Amino acid sequence: MKISSVILFLESLAHPALQEKYDNAGLIIGDGDRECRGILVSLDATEEVIKEAVAKKCNLVIAHHPIIFGGLKKINGKNYVEKSVISAIKNDIAVYAIHTNLDNISHGVNGRIAAMLGLEEVTVLSGKTDTLKKLVTFIPLANADEVRNAVFAAGAVFLPYVAVVLANVSGPTRNDEVLRPGTIVPVGTPPDDDARSDGDAAGADGPDDASPRAGEPTDEQTSADDPGPASSDRDGDERGAA
Repeated sequence: MKISSVILFLESLAHPALQEKYDNAGLIIGDGDRECRGILVSLDATEEVIKEAVAKKCNLVIAHHPIIFGGLKKINGKNYVEKSVISAIKNDIAVYAIHTNLDNISHGVNGRIAAMLGLEEVTVLSGKTDTLKKLVTFIPLANADEVRNAVFAAGAVFLPYVAVVLANVSGPTRNDEVLRPGTIVPVGTPPDDDARSDGDAAGADGPDDASPRAGEPTDEQTSADDPGPASSDRDGDERGAA
């Protein structure tokens, strides 16, 4: 397994987009394309932690606090931060930080503390907004998987259920069934195996007429709107707990 695969899993739980502006969560040192030989989890990535990782033959340190918060003008070992960075690079140790993004999710650090304290009626004190982005594109159905995989490989968050709305689709496309414009093709882990209409998945009225013939103009548009219920679930995950 590559280090990038471990990172992909961590970011599916707490994406770096959820971190605070002052934070520096993510892969701080190392190459994500290297094979992961072992993982050491720590609160901080100090020089002692790096030495322990070397002794235990771990080449990935997952720390809560980033070893680097701001820019380093010099790396000459004058302080513990520089010493840790030098030691990690010398020993080919990757350092990944999962900090305030882990604090800001309901099942993260703050949520666990609240549960351990037995708190009830826990609510969000300061929710984060504008963390989800929407990508709209026009692609042939035959290339949908290729484009989708490329988007995920580039770092897009993989939601449990992603809906891709297609338009101007004509001819057999799934089990010899003609998909109408506006049909949603489930991706990932959909509720069922059947393609659902735009109205079924996103709460909008889907088209009632049949698919237009090839070359025939249509008012339907290709979009990648939020897939209704899945987006609300995601929003719940993105908010931290007090």
